[in-house]
This record gives sequence, structure tokens and C-alpha cells, in this order.
Amino acid sequence: LKYQSHKIFVCSWNMNLLNTYNDISAILDPMQKHDQIDIYVFGFQEVSLVGDEPRIKMYETFITNLLNGYRKNSKIVFLRHVQLGGTVSYLYIRSDLVDTGLLRDVKTLTVKLGLSGNKGAVAMTFKLKDSSFCFVSGHLTPGQNNVTERVKDYQDIMSRIRFGTSLQYSTTLDYFDYVIWFGDLNFRINLPVQDILNAVHKEDWEQLLNYDQLRAAQKEVKIFQGYSEGTITFPPTCYYLVDSNHFDISDKRYPAWCDRILYKSNSGGVIELLSYKSASIQLSRHRPVLACFSCEVKSIDQDEMGKLQHQLNDIARTLDTAVLNSHESPYPLNVENTQQSLQTTDLIHFD
Repeated sequence: LKYQSHKIFVCSWNMNLLNTYNDISAILDPMQKHDQIDIYVFGFQEVSLVGDEPRIKMYETFITNLLNGYRKNSKIVFLRHVQLGGTVSYLYIRSDLVDTGLLRDVKTLTVKLGLSGNKGAVAMTFKLKDSSFCFVSGHLTPGQNNVTERVKDYQDIMSRIRFGTSLQYSTTLDYFDYVIWFGDLNFRINLPVQDILNAVHKEDWEQLLNYDQLRAAQKEVKIFQGYSEGTITFPPTCYYLVDSNHFDISDKRYPAWCDRILYKSNSGGVIELLSYKSASIQLSRHRPVLACFSCEVKSIDQDEMGKLQHQLNDIARTLDTAVLNSHESPYPLNVENTQQSLQTTDLIHFD
């Protein structure tokens, strides 16, 4: 096997039914070296469906142009989107990876929770060279005290994400080399609102994370077993007043890190988190969260594979010959005695 690192950029943002075509360029981290990024995945929740498909298409085109405006040495192309109501994910790839067939087997699915259909998850998978990836963008049950419901949402989604034509031959998330799970997961902070605001003022993120519902459920082995999350060094991502840096604490809304990005390697491959931050867009009650990863991608050396296949074929032929010899005689084959016998026995020639 050969290994090469590829960089992946992930953005998750609850748009809060943003109903104007505002500039959303801040969803890209301007500090990133975008020419070095090979794959982009954007997961949006609460996308306004006013105009429905035109708006979905509008974001697709806008992001394509935005990405290529940051790049000089290579182009990014839009590959696929998947939608469940207002939850939409977009996949963008470096063009030469698509043109050369190094990225292939793109598949998508949706998991709807409840009757309303505004909660659930969308998932995308693909193979890059000989490594497999899956990206899951979820939108879970809201509410300060609805931890049990959120845990159940996660468990339902995990049990229903299966890629394949039948249950028997389908693949779960454990099949993929790398899984990145993100979205508005809606987990809150178990503290009184004033205590949260005081800690935010002091930028005491560790104090708040001690009461973070997602971290607590993960420690209790209820959700995200084996998943990692980067160090949170940014303020809670919701709930803000629109066009403001002030939190909206009306109607029992508490500041929280509802929006998260977690990741996992199932096969021992190396996935390294290079950055984890929020973006300063004030168009929604939520701030986008951004992560950049470096992933170790494997590729099979076809020349070495051919040599190995040739060696295996030789071994198989040798074994076949040995088996045939063992069936022709009831006595064990003694090579040394056979050679001596051939040397002392007259050969019969036929004309």
C-alpha cells in the first residue's frame, strides 16, 4: 500500500431560515491555505425552502464560485448534494481527482425522524483512491432538557444509516475508513443562564464544557463511541440575536455549543484535526463551525499487486500438484527415493 495525505474542509451551519441572498463568504476560513484542500463538505440546517430548488441551486453555484476565488493552482467542482427538508449537504472536490477517477462510488441517503420531517440526517459516502469516507450531517431534537430525545435521535440515525440494496449486504458507518459527523446536534449546557453568561464573559470554555450535555452523554457511552472532537476555543454557537454578537436569552434560550463536528477512524488510518473554529457570520441565530482535517489516504500499488497475484498463482499450482500426487498413490511421495529409482531403472522406449 501507498499512503498520501489529503486535506478536507467541513462547515456546519444552521441558517435559521435565512430568507435573503446575503453574502455568506465567511463560511470559508480566509486563514486556510485553500489551494491545499482537496475536498469540501458543507452541511446546512434550516435552509429556507421559499423557492425551494432555486435556493438550493443558488447556494451550490455561490459556493463553487467562492471556493475557486480562493484558489490559484487547481479548480474545485461541485459533485453532489443531498437534501432532507431544510437539511442539505454539498460535496465539492478538486477537479483532477474526479477527472482521473481517483474519487468514485459517491452515494447518498437520508434518515427522517418523526412525522414533520424537519429533523433527521443526510449522509454522503465516496471512495478516494482506496480509502472510504462517510459524512453525516444531522439536526436533532431541540430543547434545553430534551437530552434523552437527542440521544434517541442519534441512535435511530445510526441504526438506519445503511448503504446497500438489502439489509443483508448493506454497510453501516463502521465499514468506512473515516466518518465525520456534524450538524446542529442541539446539545446544551446544564447551567443556569447567568452562570453561562458569566463564563462566556471570562472565556472560561473549560468550565462550560464540564456541563456540556454532549460530552456527558459521550462519557456515559450513549453516543459517539470512538469519536473525537477538537478543543473548543470559541464561544457558544447559539443563540444569538440576528445581526448582533449578543445572545438571545428570551424564551428560556441558553447559550450553547449546539453546532459540532466530530470524527472517527475505523481502520487505524490517521485523521488529524488541523483547525476547529467558528465563523463570525451574524445572519443567523447560529454561528457556523469550521474544521479542517488531514487524512491518510491509501492506494493499492497495482504493480506490486500484480507480482503478489503471480506468486499466489504459483503457490496454488504447486499445491494442486501436491494434492494430485497424494491422490495417485496410497503411499507418501518420497522425492529422494523417487530420484534414486529413476537413476537405477532401465527406461522402456517405444518406437
